[in-house]
Amino acid sequence: MKLYRFSPLWLRVLLLTVLVLGVFFRFVNLDRKAYWYDETVTSLRISGHAKREFTQQMANGQVRGLEDLRRYQRVDPEKSVMATIQSLAIRNPEHPPLYYVLARLWAGVMGNSVAAVRSLSAVIGLLALPCTYWVSRELFESPLVAWLATALVAISPFQVLYAQEAREYSLWTVAILFASAALLRAMRLGSRSGWGLYALALTVGLYTHLFSVFVACGHGLYVLLTSGLRLRKGLSAYLLASFVGVLAFVPWLVRLIKVRFDGLDWTELPVSLATLSSRWAVNLSLIFLDPQIGFQQPLFDVATGQDALRLGFENPWTYAIGLIVMLEVYAVYFLCRKAPRQAGWFVVLLIGVTASSLLIPDLTTGGQRSSIGRYLIPSYLGIQLAVAYWLGTQISRCAAEVRQQRGWSVRGWSVILAGLLAGGVLSCTISAQAQTWWNKYSSYYNPQVAAIINRATVPLVIGSNPLRVTSLSYQLDPKVKFLIVTDPELPAIPEGFSDIFLYCPSQVLQSGLERMQKYRLEPLHSPGCLWQLES
Repeated sequence: MKLYRFSPLWLRVLLLTVLVLGVFFRFVNLDRKAYWYDETVTSLRISGHAKREFTQQMANGQVRGLEDLRRYQRVDPEKSVMATIQSLAIRNPEHPPLYYVLARLWAGVMGNSVAAVRSLSAVIGLLALPCTYWVSRELFESPLVAWLATALVAISPFQVLYAQEAREYSLWTVAILFASAALLRAMRLGSRSGWGLYALALTVGLYTHLFSVFVACGHGLYVLLTSGLRLRKGLSAYLLASFVGVLAFVPWLVRLIKVRFDGLDWTELPVSLATLSSRWAVNLSLIFLDPQIGFQQPLFDVATGQDALRLGFENPWTYAIGLIVMLEVYAVYFLCRKAPRQAGWFVVLLIGVTASSLLIPDLTTGGQRSSIGRYLIPSYLGIQLAVAYWLGTQISRCAAEVRQQRGWSVRGWSVILAGLLAGGVLSCTISAQAQTWWNKYSSYYNPQVAAIINRATVPLVIGSNPLRVTSLSYQLDPKVKFLIVTDPELPAIPEGFSDIFLYCPSQVLQSGLERMQKYRLEPLHSPGCLWQLES
């Protein structure tokens, strides 16, 4: 069936316009927003150099320039793709290598600029649109629901943001949708090629993000529920395909078991239940409307737990966010009540397995894993499918009642759909013009910090984290010089600079400089961790 067979002209025009805007927003101003800390890690992986090597070269007490930092942010022709894989396997196996291998090959052809590196995620993000349509048709057999789901994903502020970031989350989104559609197709057709495609999709997901294991668990529960406890043909085919997919992941899994992860302690930092609840609500609203458009501060501060957006009855955003959350909850409820049983199970498991796997540890042992939006991409996709089914079902029902086509109910559902799409368009329009956004986390204030440093005549920036300094360097003028030291060393302050700045120092470095009677630290931008050394 085609969309035009049961939808009015205005709906066809609206959905087509939204799809075009979704493509546009994924590519507009790709290099405008701050190239944040995690993205500099991506470029370091692309270069083929390891963090330890980079730190040793930069933190040797010598004054460095922009070119010295950037040398480790571009493809090194003397390093192969294998060097990229090894740099991950040695210290960061929690990041599987597929995206980084693709990024290394992409940068080798497209270049090393911010726009070039981010354009890989944008191109991959386009694949999420046909994959959304595919999985929706497999679930609901309704072209209208499939087009609605595709439009909601196309203009989602959350999905657009991560389609413009040099990280693996755009690829993970596609892998989740592709694996889900491949599973549903394999179960429907029961062919060997179908199950082989699912095994391939599962392998791609596991080599993209470790949390694909939650998606795979949800798929397993779905197959078990629909096949029954007896070892039927469909269940045995699924088990074989899953075994092949997991077996292909074993080489990386072995490395994962042997190596202790670096840099994940922040996910275990305790935050209050009120803060967690607020973040859950904000994250759920981000699927359709980005509250950042109303704030000049980051929505989330995972380091301190102090967030800009405080929900309360005095805050007007509380009502908008609450309305969206209630809409999402009702859409899932409607799906469970009205959708075909198998479709309802699939979507609920897609939402629930990942969310509960992160939420339960936070509530029992403490932490903020469930408040990190990018970890919950499977759940957000499930919610978008539920909302699309709810709206599509209601619009189809009203349109089928010829006498009520111009009634209140048709206009009501139209208003809800138009409101959700308008929220996405408004959010993407505003964020496309911004130099920074909430998803830049620790690098949110880089543009403001860089503007202060660039005003100096001959500035020197001292720091203890070379990658944070590198992230800032993308918005600094070539005249800026750098001095990077590692604990417990203290720098010998060189002469000849008009202004000396201290950026994101360790506690050891900061207290050591404060003890030096020759200098005192003057805070210039506290949220951005910038001080000035004054005699």
